[in-house]
Amino acid sequence: MGKNLYKKHDSWYFKKKHLQKAEQYYHKKGKTAIITGKFIPVIRTFNPILSGICNINLPLYLIFTSIGTALWICTLVLGAYFIGKKFPELQNYIHLIIPGIILLSLIPLVINYFQKEKNPTG
Repeated sequence: MGKNLYKKHDSWYFKKKHLQKAEQYYHKKGKTAIITGKFIPVIRTFNPILSGICNINLPLYLIFTSIGTALWICTLVLGAYFIGKKFPELQNYIHLIIPGIILLSLIPLVINYFQKEKNPTG
């Protein structure tokens, strides 16, 4: 895809200005963006595409995406393990916890939607 995204016309789900902002951010904080992007659902999806658009070299990308992935997995697994050890009664509520986590991960999208509704030009 790479630079071909700049030829794409704006639509309800794609805006060139967001692509330009993301590219500026990647040039400024590339390594950090790759690592921390693993912790944010929407960013995690577009991280490889944006890294390619920003011409981050492949070996560098592979190193930092591996570090970010390892940190993300370790955080989730160890966090779940220690929470489960500390609060074993939570296993009785797992059917509520999983949908709750999904809803929490959607909060940034909902906030973004309402901000756009409030300020449609921004």
